[in-house]
Amino acid sequence: MFLWKVSLVIAQRKQKEGASIELQNRLSLPDFVRRYVYASSNTQAANIGLPELAETLDVSVATLKRKLKEFGTSYRALSEEVQRNHALLLLSVHKVSNEAAANAMGINDLPNFRRTVKRLTGKTPSELRI
Repeated sequence: MFLWKVSLVIAQRKQKEGASIELQNRLSLPDFVRRYVYASSNTQAANIGLPELAETLDVSVATLKRKLKEFGTSYRALSEEVQRNHALLLLSVHKVSNEAAANAMGINDLPNFRRTVKRLTGKTPSELRI
């Protein structure tokens, strides 16, 4: 039933965007959460997190946590994975400045951006650009 809700939410979003809904049936809960986190980071909206995702799926936060645990993961782990991949893409591949990368990741303070990148990747932004 839970995966049906994920598929329903995806279908509704895809229909709003006018896109195909063929992929919806193949998307697992962790993949859905990754897409949600990535889309949320691109909108730079405040207060987007686990409670909002649970509300979107029309389940309790505890149920969402339990379902993610069944997949061997957590919201935080998936969120950090998305942030790490986004940082690596921006800094290693596109070689953008710290300011541009921080802005793209929704981080307004450069020292916080540097600490976040170091925590997520184990390297500083300048080390990633090499």
